[in-house]
Amino acid sequence: MNMELRDVFSGVLNRYLVESQTRQIDKDIRTEFSDVIRSYLPSEREYLVKGSAGSGSRAQVPWFCIFDQRVTSKASEGYYLVYLFKTDMTGFYLSLNQAWTPFRSHEGIKLGRKNCRKVSEWLWDILQSKRYVTSDLHEPIDLAGLGRSGDLASGYEAGHICGLYYSSESLPDETRLKTDLDRMLTVYSRLVNLLIGSSDKDPLKSYQAVVSEVCNSAENLSKMFQDIKTPLPPVSKFRKIEFPRINQPSSSAKSKRNNSTKVNYALRQEHNTRVGSKGETAAIELLKQLYPKRKIEQVSSKDDSLGYDIQVSGQTQGEELYVEVKTTSSKSQYTPFFISARELEQAKTYGRRFLLLRLYDIDSNHPSYYMMTGDQLEQLSITPVTYIAEVPYS
Repeated sequence: MNMELRDVFSGVLNRYLVESQTRQIDKDIRTEFSDVIRSYLPSEREYLVKGSAGSGSRAQVPWFCIFDQRVTSKASEGYYLVYLFKTDMTGFYLSLNQAWTPFRSHEGIKLGRKNCRKVSEWLWDILQSKRYVTSDLHEPIDLAGLGRSGDLASGYEAGHICGLYYSSESLPDETRLKTDLDRMLTVYSRLVNLLIGSSDKDPLKSYQAVVSEVCNSAENLSKMFQDIKTPLPPVSKFRKIEFPRINQPSSSAKSKRNNSTKVNYALRQEHNTRVGSKGETAAIELLKQLYPKRKIEQVSSKDDSLGYDIQVSGQTQGEELYVEVKTTSSKSQYTPFFISARELEQAKTYGRRFLLLRLYDIDSNHPSYYMMTGDQLEQLSITPVTYIAEVPYS
């Protein structure tokens, strides 16, 4: 009788702790059991399967990794599918996971675990925004890891992007296990294709670039990726808040803001363009509700040198409003934003007829906004960050 997936998993669950001395199960994990899992994979793509119970000392968490060889062929780099068994053998997970080793090696245990989780959340957001995953896959994993805080079990938990759990007391039938494997292989493949994009990028380097951006950039990059577009909720879902109370930033906040980081400017520009366009679309709909009898015109689409984005017609001459829209994906109303000298000039010229419409958390289901008049801009702390340099000549 041929061995099936269910036989493999029940074999590990029932034998791993019992055979801690003879370790015959360890050999089966590396050889026979891995071969069984490999037989369930589609032949059109070169997947590699490796099983491990540890090299040298015995692993607390035995595993079977499924590598898309476009990305990686080893558990110490990239991302992959992996079956992870709990240390007490009460169950196991099928997880789309990341290699923990690079985070730990380059950043230490504490910061490495934090950044590994951050990347996991970012990748989940990417998959969810494309509707490639559903909420049942978004559960954290608990491997019941023993030992010090930096053990591999905690690294697997931090690297978990999405997946499924199986209890040893209610192990599914063969059909369900096969269906779940196919489902997770599809998610894995789609993530690879997302990170590659339309160009012929190296999959591993594309992933490493994402890790660098998410972990090192001072910007909120949680939504910054290629052509990802989350739908704009109806304006009725927007939350209006009062103009935030001005607080002096702490010295620690100032120093954090001034920290230099390596930023992918092309990726940032793409993100800013998407967020800005989304904000202006929302602003027009919002202004239509606030001023239903007035004409709303997006003048910046014709001339972006005016110092404002939208003009709202007045009921009589001299009642026009000039609206500049500032949008960020950050969840905080205190997030700094850029404003040009021309925009400040127009705010001073038009005073109360100049409106700065500040939209933030634009990628959520309930974006928020507040409005300031040109007079109120004087309350802001304005810092010059860009200069024009000219070569003097005689």
